Amino acid sequence: MNLMNLVSGCPVTFATILICAVVYFRQNSDPSFTGKYLCNTYMIQQGQYYRLLTGGFLHGGPWHIMMNLYSLYNLGPWMERMLGPAKFLLLLYGGVLAGNLFCYLFKVRSSLGLSGGLYAVMFFYFMLLTSYASVSWASILQNNIANIIINFMPGVAWQAHLGGALFGILVSFLF
Repeated sequence: MNLMNLVSGCPVTFATILICAVVYFRQNSDPSFTGKYLCNTYMIQQGQYYRLLTGGFLHGGPWHIMMNLYSLYNLGPWMERMLGPAKFLLLLYGGVLAGNLFCYLFKVRSSLGLSGGLYAVMFFYFMLLTSYASVSWASILQNNIANIIINFMPGVAWQAHLGGALFGILVSFLF
Protein backbone atom coordinates (compact mmCIF):
# COMPACT_ATOMS: atom_id res chain seq x y z
CA MET A 1 0.00 0.00 0.00
CA ASN A 2 1.39 3.39 -0.94
CA LEU A 3 1.05 6.56 1.11
CA MET A 4 -1.60 8.16 -1.13
CA ASN A 5 -3.87 5.13 -0.82
CA LEU A 6 -3.44 5.19 2.94
CA VAL A 7 -4.22 8.91 3.15
CA SER A 8 -7.22 8.88 0.83
CA GLY A 9 -8.80 5.53 1.62
CA CYS A 10 -8.04 5.04 5.28
CA PRO A 11 -8.36 8.33 7.16
CA VAL A 12 -8.56 6.75 10.63
CA THR A 13 -5.50 4.55 10.09
CA PHE A 14 -3.50 7.42 8.59
CA ALA A 15 -4.55 9.93 11.26
CA THR A 16 -3.76 7.49 14.07
CA ILE A 17 -0.30 6.75 12.68
CA LEU A 18 0.34 10.47 12.26
CA ILE A 19 -0.92 11.35 15.75
CA CYS A 20 1.18 8.60 17.37
CA ALA A 21 4.29 9.71 15.48
CA VAL A 22 3.83 13.40 16.38
CA VAL A 23 3.09 12.51 20.01
CA TYR A 24 6.17 10.26 20.15
CA PHE A 25 8.42 13.07 18.90
CA ARG A 26 6.84 15.39 21.45
CA GLN A 27 7.47 12.82 24.20
CA ASN A 28 11.15 12.78 23.26
CA SER A 29 11.48 16.56 23.18
CA ASP A 30 9.63 17.25 26.45
CA PRO A 31 10.25 14.79 29.31
CA SER A 32 7.19 16.00 31.25
CA PHE A 33 4.78 15.44 28.32
CA THR A 34 4.30 11.70 28.93
CA GLY A 35 3.34 12.24 32.56
CA LYS A 36 0.61 14.69 31.59
CA TYR A 37 -1.25 12.21 29.35
CA LEU A 38 -0.22 8.75 30.57
CA CYS A 39 -3.00 6.36 31.60
CA ASN A 40 -2.37 6.60 35.33
CA THR A 41 -4.74 5.00 37.84
CA TYR A 42 -4.24 7.63 40.53
CA MET A 43 -4.83 10.54 38.13
CA ILE A 44 -7.94 8.89 36.70
CA GLN A 45 -9.28 8.54 40.24
CA GLN A 46 -8.74 12.30 40.53
CA GLY A 47 -11.11 12.85 37.59
CA GLN A 48 -8.66 12.98 34.69
CA TYR A 49 -10.67 10.55 32.57
CA TYR A 50 -9.14 11.79 29.31
CA ARG A 51 -6.10 9.68 30.21
CA LEU A 52 -8.09 6.56 29.29
CA LEU A 53 -7.76 7.71 25.68
CA THR A 54 -4.62 9.86 25.59
CA GLY A 55 -2.46 7.08 27.01
CA GLY A 56 -3.12 5.17 23.79
CA PHE A 57 -1.14 7.68 21.72
CA LEU A 58 1.96 7.55 23.93
CA HIS A 59 4.68 4.93 23.50
CA GLY A 60 7.49 3.68 25.70
CA GLY A 61 10.32 3.58 23.18
CA PRO A 62 11.27 3.09 19.54
CA TRP A 63 10.45 -0.63 19.43
CA HIS A 64 7.09 -0.07 21.09
CA ILE A 65 5.94 2.55 18.59
CA MET A 66 7.44 0.75 15.59
CA MET A 67 5.68 -2.52 16.42
CA ASN A 68 2.36 -0.84 17.15
CA LEU A 69 2.38 1.31 14.03
CA TYR A 70 3.61 -1.58 11.89
CA SER A 71 0.69 -3.67 13.14
CA LEU A 72 -1.75 -0.84 12.47
CA TYR A 73 -0.29 -0.23 9.00
CA ASN A 74 -0.70 -3.91 8.10
CA LEU A 75 -4.17 -4.62 9.47
CA GLY A 76 -5.75 -1.17 9.70
CA PRO A 77 -6.33 -0.35 6.01
CA TRP A 78 -7.99 -3.66 5.26
CA MET A 79 -10.24 -3.45 8.31
CA GLU A 80 -11.04 0.22 7.77
CA ARG A 81 -12.06 -0.37 4.16
CA MET A 82 -14.19 -3.33 5.19
CA LEU A 83 -15.92 -1.62 8.13
CA GLY A 84 -15.83 1.98 6.96
CA PRO A 85 -14.06 4.77 8.83
CA ALA A 86 -16.75 5.35 11.49
CA LYS A 87 -17.00 1.72 12.61
CA PHE A 88 -13.23 1.27 12.41
CA LEU A 89 -12.77 4.37 14.58
CA LEU A 90 -15.19 2.92 17.12
CA LEU A 91 -13.38 -0.43 17.07
CA LEU A 92 -9.82 0.95 17.35
CA TYR A 93 -10.40 3.76 19.83
CA GLY A 94 -13.03 1.80 21.75
CA GLY A 95 -10.37 -0.89 22.14
CA VAL A 96 -7.92 1.70 23.50
CA LEU A 97 -10.53 2.84 26.02
CA ALA A 98 -11.47 -0.73 26.97
CA GLY A 99 -7.81 -1.72 27.37
CA ASN A 100 -7.03 1.26 29.56
CA LEU A 101 -10.23 0.74 31.53
CA PHE A 102 -9.07 -2.81 32.26
CA CYS A 103 -5.73 -1.41 33.42
CA TYR A 104 -7.62 0.95 35.71
CA LEU A 105 -9.91 -1.81 37.05
CA PHE A 106 -6.96 -4.17 37.61
CA LYS A 107 -5.13 -1.31 39.34
CA VAL A 108 -2.17 -1.18 36.94
CA ARG A 109 -0.29 1.90 38.12
CA SER A 110 0.22 3.28 34.62
CA SER A 111 0.08 2.17 31.01
CA LEU A 112 0.64 3.58 27.58
CA GLY A 113 0.39 2.51 23.97
CA LEU A 114 -2.07 1.64 21.24
CA SER A 115 -2.08 -2.08 22.04
CA GLY A 116 -5.59 -2.22 23.51
CA GLY A 117 -6.95 -0.84 20.25
CA LEU A 118 -4.77 -3.13 18.17
CA TYR A 119 -5.92 -6.16 20.13
CA ALA A 120 -9.53 -5.09 19.51
CA VAL A 121 -8.84 -4.94 15.76
CA MET A 122 -6.94 -8.26 15.79
CA PHE A 123 -9.59 -10.13 17.73
CA PHE A 124 -12.37 -8.67 15.58
CA TYR A 125 -10.40 -9.97 12.59
CA PHE A 126 -9.93 -13.38 14.27
CA MET A 127 -13.67 -13.58 14.86
CA LEU A 128 -14.22 -12.95 11.14
CA LEU A 129 -11.73 -15.67 10.25
CA THR A 130 -13.34 -18.23 12.52
CA SER A 131 -16.86 -17.31 11.40
CA TYR A 132 -16.46 -16.95 7.65
CA ALA A 133 -13.23 -18.63 6.63
CA SER A 134 -13.45 -21.73 8.85
CA VAL A 135 -10.07 -20.97 10.39
CA SER A 136 -9.55 -22.61 13.78
CA TRP A 137 -8.57 -20.77 16.93
CA ALA A 138 -5.66 -23.23 17.24
CA SER A 139 -4.17 -22.07 13.93
CA ILE A 140 -4.73 -18.42 14.87
CA LEU A 141 -2.93 -18.94 18.19
CA GLN A 142 -0.11 -20.82 16.48
CA ASN A 143 0.39 -18.02 13.95
CA ASN A 144 0.32 -15.37 16.65
CA ILE A 145 2.60 -16.95 19.21
CA ALA A 146 4.79 -13.82 19.34
CA ASN A 147 1.81 -11.69 20.41
CA ILE A 148 0.97 -14.24 23.08
CA ILE A 149 4.54 -14.28 24.42
CA ILE A 150 4.66 -10.47 24.53
CA ASN A 151 1.87 -10.52 27.13
CA PHE A 152 4.16 -12.23 29.62
CA MET A 153 7.15 -9.91 29.24
CA PRO A 154 8.01 -7.62 32.15
CA GLY A 155 6.47 -4.19 31.94
CA VAL A 156 3.74 -5.19 29.49
CA ALA A 157 0.21 -4.34 30.61
CA TRP A 158 -1.47 -7.57 29.56
CA GLN A 159 -4.65 -6.12 31.05
CA ALA A 160 -4.82 -3.60 28.19
CA HIS A 161 -4.43 -6.41 25.67
CA LEU A 162 -7.16 -8.43 27.39
CA GLY A 163 -9.56 -5.47 27.55
CA GLY A 164 -8.98 -4.65 23.90
CA ALA A 165 -9.36 -8.28 22.82
CA LEU A 166 -12.65 -8.65 24.69
CA PHE A 167 -13.90 -5.40 23.20
CA GLY A 168 -13.03 -6.62 19.69
CA ILE A 169 -14.88 -9.87 20.28
CA LEU A 170 -17.93 -8.02 21.63
CA VAL A 171 -17.99 -5.61 18.70
CA SER A 172 -17.74 -8.51 16.25
CA PHE A 173 -21.15 -9.66 17.48
CA LEU A 174 -22.59 -6.14 17.20
CA PHE A 175 -21.32 -5.38 13.68
